[in-house]
Amino acid sequence: FIAKSGIVRDAPPSEDKECLICNEPIEPGNSVSLPCNHKFCFDCFVRHISIKFLEGKAQFGINCPQANCTAKIYPSKVREVFLITGVTDFSKGGRVIPGEVAVEQFTRLIQEDFIRSKKGSMCYCPHPTCNYVAIRKDLLRKDVRCLCGNTFCFQCGHELHVPATCEMMEDWDKLNNSQSLDDIWIEANTKPCPRCNAPIEKTKGCLRMVCRCSYIFCWDCKKDWKKTHDENRHFFCTTPENQRPSLLESMKAKDFIEYKNLYSSRLDDHKKLVAQARKQLAEIHQKIDAYKQCNKCDDMTAEFIRDCAATLVKCREFLLNSIILGFFSKTSKAKEFFDYQQKELQMSIEELSKLMELPAAQIERMEMMHISTISIQHLEKLIKHFSEDGLERLQESEQPKQLENEITIQWK
Repeated sequence: FIAKSGIVRDAPPSEDKECLICNEPIEPGNSVSLPCNHKFCFDCFVRHISIKFLEGKAQFGINCPQANCTAKIYPSKVREVFLITGVTDFSKGGRVIPGEVAVEQFTRLIQEDFIRSKKGSMCYCPHPTCNYVAIRKDLLRKDVRCLCGNTFCFQCGHELHVPATCEMMEDWDKLNNSQSLDDIWIEANTKPCPRCNAPIEKTKGCLRMVCRCSYIFCWDCKKDWKKTHDENRHFFCTTPENQRPSLLESMKAKDFIEYKNLYSSRLDDHKKLVAQARKQLAEIHQKIDAYKQCNKCDDMTAEFIRDCAATLVKCREFLLNSIILGFFSKTSKAKEFFDYQQKELQMSIEELSKLMELPAAQIERMEMMHISTISIQHLEKLIKHFSEDGLERLQESEQPKQLENEITIQWK
């Protein structure tokens, strides 16, 4: 297995006096010997590893240049050579990649290949200026908070959306594109022409509809107007109500629009709160400095203010995304339980938000830390609940499983 993988033990130095690539005599001190006992002149070896590097195959391991040899060249050897020579791209007029840059790119390729092999447990932070790698220890959790400050979903790489799923976020985005909204509006506010199916909108009280295909019909019963209706009574349908087409579909569409608009309004309100909390966190050093001055304390003592501001941001983000989860959730006992927990978290962070707005001189350290601790513990339990089976239970009608050690908020 080790041999098939290209891993070989160091062999005794080769006694070859000719390069195995160009077949030219090898000058003393100008050769490279590999652990597989194959020996090459330095120039041929450099060209070989440079070509593999430029082909984008270096991250999979570069084989020994000798035909039918599966031994891999040690990455340390590639770095050593690149650092001396750099990489020359002869296909682009001899463009040279400096040694340090080539080594950095080579190392990055190996690292990326390793991370790809660990898909599901490791990934890069998607922020364009960040090089950190996230390591997923709990496979049920998808929320990532990078050291650079960026937050994202481990599964889709987009902005953090816990507790909503990636599929919910995708469906919500599709629902909000102009074409989807237009289709829903047309279904709710128009009827198809009985002849050509073109959507017809009724703008006034008259029931006599004239389509662009020249067909004239009744809005209520959709029958041919000339055959069944009085030309002098445009506001009256002669067809009995029990014989008219059902309005169920258009009513469903109208109800859906109202339902969707309600959640969109809530989402807009929470987006403003999230933006406000993030701005407050970005400027928190001012309040920390003011608190230190008022209380004559050090940085460590005043750091709780930053922690509380970060807690507020995390909870605001969770509540923002929980609105989308609520939109796609079925009406059930689990939904009622979710709404209750949502309100409980909302209450605690509103209290925390009030404390964060106080002037530095009025801040009570223990009170603020108490409310912040309650909020963050409640948040963590909710995240754990939804990462385990909470999402599935929102699609069921049975009694929901209570949160383990459920927190009851107690106000001072």
